Amino acid sequence: MTVANSYALDRNSHIVGCGYYTASGDPSAGIFRIQNDGHLQWFLQVEPDATKSNKCYGIHYNGDYDWSYALFQTTSTSLSFGTYYDTSIVVFDNIGTLKKGVMLSLGADIKYNSKTENQFMFSLEDGKYFVFGGTTTGFSTSFQTTTFENSKTNVFIMKYQMEDKPNQYKCLDENEIDKSDARTSNTIQLLKSSAAYSFYSNLKISTQTNVFAMYSSPYSGAFSLLDTMHIPTPCAYVSQNLTQFDYFYGQWVDEYDIKEEAGADRIVSSMGESYEYVFQNGTNVSEIALFTKKNATVRLQTNDENMVGTQRTVIRACDSLNRLIELNLYLNISDNQAPEFIDDL
Repeated sequence: MTVANSYALDRNSHIVGCGYYTASGDPSAGIFRIQNDGHLQWFLQVEPDATKSNKCYGIHYNGDYDWSYALFQTTSTSLSFGTYYDTSIVVFDNIGTLKKGVMLSLGADIKYNSKTENQFMFSLEDGKYFVFGGTTTGFSTSFQTTTFENSKTNVFIMKYQMEDKPNQYKCLDENEIDKSDARTSNTIQLLKSSAAYSFYSNLKISTQTNVFAMYSSPYSGAFSLLDTMHIPTPCAYVSQNLTQFDYFYGQWVDEYDIKEEAGADRIVSSMGESYEYVFQNGTNVSEIALFTKKNATVRLQTNDENMVGTQRTVIRACDSLNRLIELNLYLNISDNQAPEFIDDL
């Protein structure tokens, strides 16, 4: 293996890690487990099909099951839809046995490549959800299709619920990875002893000074000159942009009537009773605004000068068939200063 991209510590302080190697021409992924004394326990060789590519860019360890979860960027037919770059999450136990896996695609076309290289993966609730990122030039789901202008590459972040059955929400292209097919086709081979060391011994460890880290930003989703999220979102069954709501901070409560927007009243009436009104970054907007489904209105009032600017908000709910509905509303909160008189009155 020539490149190690990610690692994690298990319950015994052993290291599980992954990367890839290119000795055979086409990139092949590798996953390894090393004891804390430096002894290699096992090495998984994940071979691609002819002229295909497998690379591992992220790994997570689940202490409850003693399992490792690996994130692949792949075009291999046994791990992807076999057309262009797709994403796969594959699960192994503590002795390197393949337990399960899922392949995810943003669309069967080169313009919907989903590249996870040099990105990240981490889990929430001990492997129930996985959050990972990558780049794409567009997407084609069951509900929305978008190709970015001039084939521009954009960053995406996905939160995926691993415990659900693929295609339960009927949005992305999803398939379970056939464990028997992956084994019989020699796509995933467990190597031990001398065979494992022959691959692992080529691994080169290097340090980097420029490292990007995730952090929670109070400004995410509220830049005055930049829309930070693409609208509509890929899995929204219905998505509508409402006319901007103008407001001067410090004034009395002002009300926005959604029914005045063409078609919006019908969308609100199709919403279930479980809905949320949030900023685009997911935080609650209730300190400055309140959405009332019964009246289809948004009431806005704030004395906080920090709210001056464009606040991007979204009303989100599901319909009776559990399909996502979104109404996007920009709150344009203007400064409200007293006039300055040149001469004394």
